[in-house]
Amino acid sequence: MATMNLTLAQARRAWVAHQHGGSFTQVPGGWLRALGGVDPYLALRARDPGLTRPALDGALAAGTVRVVPGVRGCIWLSRAQDVPLALRVAAAHDHRRIVRELDGLGVGPSQRAALMDAALAAIGDGALTPREIAAQVAADLNPSLGEAGKKKGLSTPLPSALRLLELAGRIERIAPSLATNRYAWRAAASDPFGLGPDPGGDAKAQATALARHYLRHAAPADLDAFREWSNLGKRAAEQALQAVGAVPVTVAGEPAFALPEQLEGLTHAPPSGILLIPGLDNLCSMQRPARLADGAHHGVPLPKMMGRGTMPLGEVRWLHNRPILDDGVWIGLWGYDLDARRVITGYFAAPDAARRAAVDRAAEALTAFIRDELADDVRSYDIDSEAKIRARDALVRDLVS
Repeated sequence: MATMNLTLAQARRAWVAHQHGGSFTQVPGGWLRALGGVDPYLALRARDPGLTRPALDGALAAGTVRVVPGVRGCIWLSRAQDVPLALRVAAAHDHRRIVRELDGLGVGPSQRAALMDAALAAIGDGALTPREIAAQVAADLNPSLGEAGKKKGLSTPLPSALRLLELAGRIERIAPSLATNRYAWRAAASDPFGLGPDPGGDAKAQATALARHYLRHAAPADLDAFREWSNLGKRAAEQALQAVGAVPVTVAGEPAFALPEQLEGLTHAPPSGILLIPGLDNLCSMQRPARLADGAHHGVPLPKMMGRGTMPLGEVRWLHNRPILDDGVWIGLWGYDLDARRVITGYFAAPDAARRAAVDRAAEALTAFIRDELADDVRSYDIDSEAKIRARDALVRDLVS
């Protein structure tokens, strides 16, 4: 069988198509980063323009969608069926590290077990914040970890104990909305590992399930992009792709993979129109963001995700600014003017009249959503600030208007 050769335009349409379709309760696009800001609302609205905040918050309260740890130890919004895989992968990433840290701080197995039992007893049939749990746990089980703990970001062992309970499926996070990372904890309402396919504790089974999940939403994708997203080593990633029967294809002459059942659709994905998405949207993070932009714009300076300064668009891996896509092509950035209370847009190159009109219509609709549904909240993460938002908006204004 000859290798399928795709143009970059075909691949971009396929990437968008694989992250659209179905109700927002199915979280089209795969796991979405949940950092305590409004990005999950923005990401899902881009895929389901009829989405309302009360509907998504209601699904969160009902457990139809959940906030859980997952790949790379990050926190994600997941549909219920994907929770078992997310928790297993998070446990593989975090459990050993957490135990090693606590051991190094003098919190051994017996104290950990006693603290976890005490936390469960405190929670009971209710829902408590970490502060409320700490108030009910004996001080000798949850002592100050002193300067050594502060160096690891831990003032007491309770947060680590709660994470271990979560990874074991014994407690779950609850919050009134996705725009906060100040969670309360309650005993798991049901066995989270029974919500969908469970790869169990086997590393190869987890990697295989991850490869299938990833390609469902990101094909055609190359090995390095899969490794960066999943945090798997090269050998484990290669074996996982082989286990799911991933088929080699090329994108603009470069090697990539897709699932066998995806091949026919790769060359027939429909145009997607204008999308205004958050920076850590899966369209930008499951692939390298530069794959979405014309090569002529790879030199555009963008702020570094961590630290100060800028780096060329072509070198950015994790994106902080919010892109505008047209048929899968990254054409500029958008922001939200906090004073005028409206979406603003900037382009890498001057758009023609039709493109400008289409973007203006999308910006007008998104303005209404942010005003009416999000109450002008445009934070990307919980501790995002007005100063940082205005700095990002200044970059939008520096582009072609």
